Amino acid sequence: MNKLIISLLSILLTAISCNIKDDFERKDELINYIKKLNIVDYENKNLLVVFLTGGCGECNEETIGVIDDLDSESKYHDYKKILIISDNNSEYRDLLNDCDFLIIEETFYNLSKYGINFYNNFIAELSNNFKIVKWEWLKNENIGKIKRQFYL
Repeated sequence: MNKLIISLLSILLTAISCNIKDDFERKDELINYIKKLNIVDYENKNLLVVFLTGGCGECNEETIGVIDDLDSESKYHDYKKILIISDNNSEYRDLLNDCDFLIIEETFYNLSKYGINFYNNFIAELSNNFKIVKWEWLKNENIGKIKRQFYL
């Protein structure tokens, strides 16, 4: 009976821990890529990084609206804001030209080389010592979660 209870508790704890969002699994690759950009004024600044590298279909008015909202959010005025767009999403560059993000268009190959060509778009906030504070996949079903997580 004790073995059964221990087994059930073990399964339950495993199931619960699988639902907890852990560190970003490719944080080292992300940080190495950002450092590779060699942006002079990013040091000692918090960063807000948006990757529009995912498949098409997730870049729409809602996701572009999230980027516009983050751009005007007072919390991020002192942040260095970086928007990385892969060449397969380059048509969205014109929609975002008026934002205060440094826009970097990158090739699919180069993003893959650094291990950061993700299937989904994402947003990450990094502290000035490159610690990932929070991140989220930028997908239509996550818009509400992004607003709660990044705007509050």
